[in-house]
Amino acid sequence: MEILSGLMFELANEDRLRILIKLREKPMRLTQLSEQLRLNMQETSRHLSRLSEAGLIFKEAEGLYQVQPFGGEILTLMDGFEFLSKYRDYFNDHDLTKLPLAFHNRIGELKACTLAIDVFTSLAMVENVIREADEYLWMMSDQVLASTKPLIDELTKKRTTKTRLILPDELLTPPGFTPVPTVAGRNENKTLKQIDVSMVISEKEALLAFRFKDGKMDFRAFSVVEPLSLNWCKELYLYYWSKAIIGHPKGYPSPF
Repeated sequence: MEILSGLMFELANEDRLRILIKLREKPMRLTQLSEQLRLNMQETSRHLSRLSEAGLIFKEAEGLYQVQPFGGEILTLMDGFEFLSKYRDYFNDHDLTKLPLAFHNRIGELKACTLAIDVFTSLAMVENVIREADEYLWMMSDQVLASTKPLIDELTKKRTTKTRLILPDELLTPPGFTPVPTVAGRNENKTLKQIDVSMVISEKEALLAFRFKDGKMDFRAFSVVEPLSLNWCKELYLYYWSKAIIGHPKGYPSPF
């Protein structure tokens, strides 16, 4: 615990953290860091010494400072702290405990995501993702969004966009709703006993929503466009897809 608290103390200083992040971009000299971060030489030298003593960076023979492998791993974990801290109030109101541990550990990959201001904005974003999808559209939700049905119907008419849909196996559908028929290799449908997150993904972007602590889904979604974040969403969807069962929910109206 003493080693951990010592490390956290070094990282608690904003200037040392800024230096570490800057060195992750590329190795730099003392003078370069001082100039770019607008710190005097004495301050910069002191911070570099402390980071070196903590095993986070080292100085090459040519005078360049660079991040140690240990420091790089710490920075990767810090991305998660940054993302969670940015949306602290949101995460205090939501339950991510059902999220697979491997994705918990990689939550920093979502650092570049932005949270929609309200549900109406999120729904508009969902419709846009569907309209703009070319190669594929993957969706997972605990309910049918009836307003998206005409858009999905248009998408399936292209016969070039592959769709995947995951819904709860016990689902009440809107009156008069007709699902998209299953077509092997093109339009695929599966079910899960419980939907833990809501997702809409295309090759270009994704939307990601979590449940409130009371269990209700919050459709105010995170917008995902940065490649690393988008890959996180794709891999999470594939995780759930691998566990889902082929077919439509019980009581789902016939697509034919």
